[in-house]
Formats: sequence, C-alpha cells, structure tokens
Amino acid sequence: MLASKKTVLGPFKLALNLSGPADKLEIEKLDLNFGTESLVAVKLNGVIKDLNLLKGINLNFTARGKDLANLEKLTGRPLPVKGAFSASGKVIIPAERIYKLPELKVLIGNNDIGGSLALDLSGREPEVTAELSSKKVDLTGLLISDFEQLAAIRFLPYLEPVKIKLKLIGHTDRLAVEDLDFIGGTEQLAKIRLNGVIKDLQSLEGMDLSFVLKGDDAAKLKKVAGRPMPIKGPFIVSGRVVNLSANAYKFSDLKVVLGENNFKGSVDLNLTGKRPLVVAALSSQKLDLRPILQRGDESSHRADRKVEFVKKKEKVFPSDPLPLGALKVVNGNFKIRAGKILLPRVAFDDFTAEIILKDGHLMVNPIKSLIGDGSVKGRFDLKPQDESAALEMEMKVDKLALGPMMRELGVEKTLEGTLDAKLNVNATGGSIAELMAGLRGDTIMVMGEGRIDNKYIEFLGADLSSSIFRLINPFKQKTNYTEVNCFVSRFDIKDGLANCTALVLDTKQTTIIGDGEIDFKSERLNISFKPSPKKGFGVSGLARISFSLSKLTKPFKLGGTLADPSLAVDPTQAAITLGKLAGGLAFGPVGIAVVLADVSVGDENPCFAAIEAAEKGVKVSPKKGLGFLQE
Repeated sequence: MLASKKTVLGPFKLALNLSGPADKLEIEKLDLNFGTESLVAVKLNGVIKDLNLLKGINLNFTARGKDLANLEKLTGRPLPVKGAFSASGKVIIPAERIYKLPELKVLIGNNDIGGSLALDLSGREPEVTAELSSKKVDLTGLLISDFEQLAAIRFLPYLEPVKIKLKLIGHTDRLAVEDLDFIGGTEQLAKIRLNGVIKDLQSLEGMDLSFVLKGDDAAKLKKVAGRPMPIKGPFIVSGRVVNLSANAYKFSDLKVVLGENNFKGSVDLNLTGKRPLVVAALSSQKLDLRPILQRGDESSHRADRKVEFVKKKEKVFPSDPLPLGALKVVNGNFKIRAGKILLPRVAFDDFTAEIILKDGHLMVNPIKSLIGDGSVKGRFDLKPQDESAALEMEMKVDKLALGPMMRELGVEKTLEGTLDAKLNVNATGGSIAELMAGLRGDTIMVMGEGRIDNKYIEFLGADLSSSIFRLINPFKQKTNYTEVNCFVSRFDIKDGLANCTALVLDTKQTTIIGDGEIDFKSERLNISFKPSPKKGFGVSGLARISFSLSKLTKPFKLGGTLADPSLAVDPTQAAITLGKLAGGLAFGPVGIAVVLADVSVGDENPCFAAIEAAEKGVKVSPKKGLGFLQE
C-alpha cells in the first residue's frame, strides 16, 4: 500500500504491508517519510505486530533538521538552542502507552550524544527516563544570544565526557527530577558527580543533591581558571546542597581535602535580600597556606631554603585603589576554627576567628590563637567611607618562642628568642599607600634572650650586611650567631610619621641605641644608631669602658627608603647624634654619656630601662651621668 500527501510537516510518503484479521492487523513492513529539513525530516521503517493496540512496535527512525530553533513551530515555545541536528535509533513499545528509544544517537554541532530514552504515559503524570552520554560538551554556536553570555558556558568543555541518568516526572510547567546521577570530566583535570532529586526543575525548589569533585592535581585547574594556581596536589571536595526555601540553600557535610590540608563545615546561602547572605562555620585540622602565599617558591618551606630577592621596587605600599567594591558583593558571617595554620614565617595553633561582613563593613573580631608556645589576640575593622575606608587594627602577641615555631615550619632557625608585641593603629584612605600615609597609633616589640643567624644578615646584600655587622659586631669576632640579650622598640605614629620612643638592641658585644623616624607617606627612613661596645663582653656584667673605644662608637644612619634602605657610618651627623642621645635618649647604665666619660657601670642591664621606656611610651634621660632611669 502506498500513500502520499502534504502535511504541516511537509511532504508525506507511506509504504506498508498489512496482514492478519481486522481485530489484529499487523504491519509487516512499514516505510514512512515526512517533513523537510527546513523543519524536520523523519524516516521510519520496521514492523508493528498489533496495529489496533499498538503493541509489538519495533521501528528504526532517523530525524534531521537545519535549525533546532525552528522546532518552536512544533513545541509552541521558544527553544534556547539553535543549529543543525540529526537523531537516529529504535522505537519500541513494549506495553500500552510505554515508549522506548534504545540505541539513541543524536548529533548537535560537535556533540555526539548516545544512550536511551523511555516515555511512560500509563500513570497519572508522564515519566521520562533518560540515560545519555557524550564525549564532547561544546555549545559553541548552539545557544541563542540570551544564553551565550552565561559565564558557566565556558566551563562546560571541562566536563567532558558526560554521563547522565535521570527520571523526569510531570508536565513541562512543573518538572521534577528523580534519581539524578550526573558524572562529568576526568580526574586528570577535574571530575564531578551529582546525585539526588529536584522537586521543581524550573525553580530548583525541593533540591537535595550530593556532590563530589576530585582531581589528580589542583595545579591543572589553571586551564579552568585561566591563570596559574598557587596550589597543587590531589584534591577532593564533597558535600550536600539542599534548597531550604525559594532562593535559600544550605551546603552541609562540606569536606575539602588538598594534600595534607583539609576543612569541613557548613555554608548557608540566602539570595532573597539586596545582597546575598552567606553564613558559614568551617573548621580544619591543618591548613598549610605557604604554597599559596609564596607563589610557586617550592623550596620556601624547606630547611635548606635560600633567601632570594627580586628586583627592588620604588615603593613598598601600592597606590592602587582598595577593592572596596568586592566587600559589597555579599554580606556574611564566618566562624573559622583551625587546629593548625602554617604561613611562610608564622605557625598558628588552635586558631579561631569570627568574620562579619555587612554592607561592605568588614569586621574580624576576635582573632585568637596559640603561637610558638605563646598566644596572639586581636581584631581588624575596615569600614568603607565613600571612595576610602577607615581601618582599625589591634594585635597582642605574648611569649612567642621564635625557635620552636621555625622548627615547626621546617625552616632554618635564623632567629631565636621569646617575643612580646603590641600593635594598635588606625587610618583612613583609599589605598594601602594612603592608609599608611595617615596611620596613627603605636607599636611595641620586646624580645628577650636569643640569637640571630649571621648567614641571614648576609642575605640582605653586601652593602647593608657589612654595615649591620659593623654595628652589632664592632670587634669583628668571627661567629655564626650574634647573641642577643634583648631587643626593644616602640614607635608612636601620627599622620604616617612613626617616631622612635625606644629602640635598643643589646648583644654580648655591644648595646645599640636608636632614635629617629620612619615616614610612611614618603617611605623615607631616618634613624640614627649609636653603638656602645662592651670591652669585657662575654663575662658576667659590664666591664669598665674607656674613651679609647670611642672610634667604635661612631653613629650609623639608616636612610634611604623602605624599598631600598641603606645603613652606613654617618660622621656628618656624629655631633648631632651624640648630643641628642646624651642629652635625653640614653637608656640604662650603658648610655652614650657613660661611654665617653670613662666610668664604671657595674652590672645593671640596659634591657630593663628600655622595656620600661617602651611600656610607658616616654623617652628617658640619664641621671647623674650614670644613665639610671628617671621619668
């Protein structure tokens, strides 16, 4: 039997052989062609065992079209895709109102999709079960303009190959996804797996998905991010995301493992307000941030690390505008806890911090941690003010043992001793440079007995290191370390000008007293140092010092800039420096006046005087020429 006519789809041509009784007609051979490629051209051939009940259908089909967008004439609604397409496979109807398409092959652009579909119309709502896969995920030239700009589109090629299993239930206006199992990518770059349910696909309500993202090397994610990654090594990210309500999601059971680093916790995301709200509670056993902060210096955390210096910059503090706009993208409350955090030169234990971000106002308070057998406490506050920001920062370090901390970091112990420090500053500005130019507050640093590895000083460069050695080792004794009795400093800062209130370094060989200022606005250094050599260093107490050592008491000047400092003997400033120090800046029993007066100073320790001056924030003067303290 042959039939031919034109339909809405286009030309129609049918050839078939019928057999059997009227109540059980069988189509032994079906050959059907209809439509054109301007919309869709379809070919069907095969058999139908029971035409009346539409049972025993086994057909092969092909469909081809020049543009997917034209299928709007059949669906009644616009499609987000365009471009030529073709499809082929089998049509099987194993039972009434159940249709299966095994051996399905679809070609759209560069995407070759294979798998199967099943349509079940026997229940209350339609059900579609799909099992599809594709080696390529390339939507180039396939999306209409409204979708081509989506940022997520550029990441799709990295999901190759793709496998998906799912069941769709309901009508097009409210489709539910059940038994979703999505696998994309490979572990050579990144492999992601999603499984779960979505009660309403259009609104994403009722979403409950588990996810796992893993890869062999995080450094390879450069292909995805478009820039070098500061981390490397195998990684795993897993968790569960649940839709709590419209535009509100909860990420729970969150776990991230990167080498020896890990953290876990939960994140709530609410998109209903003016700004997204993120509430997170995260904890970690160990976070080694050295690879991130050292930017590829692979040896920087090893004991055999060598200090390397890059080309000097003209300025230390950048004048680029602060990225204050980034602080206004979201509001958030983050509670962070870590058993251990490793930075290039600092190791934190039992670290806790609460971070609040509200309308661009960033508050980190409190910050608490154990550090090198000591502790650190502080807070940080950055509040935008039009194009600038107001900064407040407080930090207190108690009994930080530098040696054990460096040993924990696996770096060479270049500095040993116990450190106490206080920082209390505030400023307003639109860049780091402006903040430093307007800085106000004070800093105090006190280190007890310890030592400095002389090799570390040598890394500072020939000119600078030679001057430092002359300053701290006037007797030119060959040693590997410089023994330190104490180091004390206090700077009071006003409008970016840091004035030295107390600055003393006392070693086994000499006591060095400093005075001057650091201009953070110009980044200029102007600090004078006066060494007081100890004739009897290495014995208990301080021995008699005579005028014959005056040639070793020449003042040094630390000048230049923060980016390019210089330290050298400054004879032109000798009279001014000596007069100023002797007149009101000598600390303890080893004052400059004592050095020049050829007097016995006994066993007094200059560290106590320096610490008292630093804590009180006042400069002290010698009493009766012997350098004892008076307010």
